[in-house]
Amino acid sequence: ISPVKIHLHKIVPIGAGLGGGSSDAAYTLRLINQVFNLQLSFETLKDYASQLGSDCSFFIQDHAMIGFGKGEIIEQIEVNLTGYWLVVVKPAIHISTQQAYASIFPRIPTVKIREIVHQPIETWRSFLKNDFEESVFRKHDEIREIKKQFELRGALFASMSGSGSAVYALFEKPTHLKGLFDGMDYWEGVLL
Repeated sequence: ISPVKIHLHKIVPIGAGLGGGSSDAAYTLRLINQVFNLQLSFETLKDYASQLGSDCSFFIQDHAMIGFGKGEIIEQIEVNLTGYWLVVVKPAIHISTQQAYASIFPRIPTVKIREIVHQPIETWRSFLKNDFEESVFRKHDEIREIKKQFELRGALFASMSGSGSAVYALFEKPTHLKGLFDGMDYWEGVLL
């Protein structure tokens, strides 16, 4: 293909654990495939994406996925969160992905994720754990406090996203909490 000039208007904060950079890379591959009518399959795009970053292939298709290995091995999973209210808060803390991985002690879950996500969301907190939380919360109590505030206000499920520092929560109905998190990046909305 001919050289491409791209302007990226980045909205997802850096160091949030939300996959902003990885999704930017994946969507760039998708866009190039479309604009130049390359007709590359999703599998080929996933291969290219995994060369850019371990979790980039996760964003090639618009489906919920489970990642294995370093994140480059993915499998589609059915999860329906339509109608739930999502709140995401990112404090002014940058978590180094390298440091987060150096401090983690992953555990084999007692129940497989595939089984957990087919249970009612309010049961997820008993089984679905982000292994990064333990070490990140030890160093950054402010992040732990965000999750605690979500749970105190009725979140069905709350977790730190990826290696942090963003925390997200699912609520049954619209729950406006922006006033609790002044000075932090805040997003809320219904899942479609």
